[in-house]
Amino acid sequence: MVEFPDTVQLARPRSGHFDLGTGYHGDLWLDLDALLLRPSLLRAQVRWLAARLTEHSVDAVCGPLEGGAFLAYAVADLLGVAFLPGYRRPGERVRYHLPAVPGGIDGWRVGVVDDAVNAGTAVVACLEELRGRGAVPVAVATLVSLGEASTMVQARMGVPFYPASTVPSRTWPAERCPLCAEGAPYTDPLSGDVVSPLPGRGTRFTLLMALTSPGLHELRLQMIRNRLMSLGRTVTPRSVRFDCDRGCLPSGTWVPGAGRRT
Repeated sequence: MVEFPDTVQLARPRSGHFDLGTGYHGDLWLDLDALLLRPSLLRAQVRWLAARLTEHSVDAVCGPLEGGAFLAYAVADLLGVAFLPGYRRPGERVRYHLPAVPGGIDGWRVGVVDDAVNAGTAVVACLEELRGRGAVPVAVATLVSLGEASTMVQARMGVPFYPASTVPSRTWPAERCPLCAEGAPYTDPLSGDVVSPLPGRGTRFTLLMALTSPGLHELRLQMIRNRLMSLGRTVTPRSVRFDCDRGCLPSGTWVPGAGRRT
C-alpha cells in the first residue's frame, strides 16, 4: 500500500556507493534533512501514517532521534497519545533508550515511526527497547521504505509495516559489500563526487565541518559534537580530527547537510 510515490523526491535521492553509517553500505543516499525541511509538504503523509496507527489502537508513538522522533511527535499529536523519543546510546551504533515515564509503559501498545527505513537498524533497536520495557510494539510506519525494507520489517520484526512511499535500492553489510569487493570508490553524498578509499591504518585526517551552516539548528550541531566526542574524537569549533582507516566519517556519524543514516 503506497499512497505517496513522489515523497522520496523531497529527499533528493543520489545514486552511488555510500557508507550508510549503520554498518551497512548502499547504492542510494537520501538527504533526510531535506525530506523534513518543509513540514507543510508532509501534512497529508503524516495524516496517513496516523490513520494506519489508529487501526492498532496505540497508546504511544515512538520515533528514533533525530528525524523519526520529529515525525513521531507529529503523529502522536494527531492521535492524542503519548510520544516516546528513542535516544541513541552514546558510543553504541544500534542501541536506543527511552525516557523514564511515570508509572512505566508496561503493556502499552506502541507504534514506531521513522522518516526512512533501509537496513532498519534504528527501528529494530527501538522495538527491542520497547519490548525490554514491557511495551507491545504493534506496527511500524515510515515516510520512505528503501529496497527490501517492506518485506524485511515484517519478517524480522513481526509487526505490520506501513510505508507511505517506496524506492528501489540495495544495501549490504559493510564486510560483504560487492561494490567494495569491486574496488568501487565511495560517493560523496554532498557533491556526488567519487572519493577513493585512502589506504593505511591510523592515517590522520582533518575534516572541516561547516558548523555554522545556516540550514542546521544549534540542537543538531550539539548532537553532532556529542556523537563525535562519544567516539573519542577531538572536537574543535570548526574542525574535527580523527583517526580512520579510510577517507570517510566513522560509522554512525554524518556531515551537516549530508543527510543521515536509516
